[in-house]
Amino acid sequence: MKREPVARWAVGISWSLLAGLWGGWLGAAAALRLPPNADSFGTLLAQGYFGFLAVIGLVAGLAFGALVGGLAEKILRRLGMGLAGALVVATVLNALACWQMAGAIQANYPGLDPATGRPPSSSTRPPATAQPSADNPCAHPPAENSPQRPLWEAECR
Repeated sequence: MKREPVARWAVGISWSLLAGLWGGWLGAAAALRLPPNADSFGTLLAQGYFGFLAVIGLVAGLAFGALVGGLAEKILRRLGMGLAGALVVATVLNALACWQMAGAIQANYPGLDPATGRPPSSSTRPPATAQPSADNPCAHPPAENSPQRPLWEAECR
């Protein structure tokens, strides 16, 4: 059995660790947006939920990073690329795969995306404004010398 270089071993471990940290951050980042409320059990429950998602993201990221990086490196080595080149290309592919996976997860579960800055159940309607409508005849008085002035005063005052 041939012994692998230390660089290959260290880079392989870093693929798993960095992808695991990325997955853990993906699961836990939304917990930082929670409002601090010491009197509510709901905040504690939500933080526990996001902690659970962080653990799931960590484990899934560890497996995903090892799988993508290891397969890319193995395929490139079989195609004849040297060890250093295969490790660099596999590292870039691993980072791109993690980035795309995080984007797909945040697109499907917008509550996990801390960059949106909106609550999970946001309304699509714009807020109501207190401006008078154009259909209201009493919104603006007519000119002083207008024939409609007596009608406006009788109706709107």
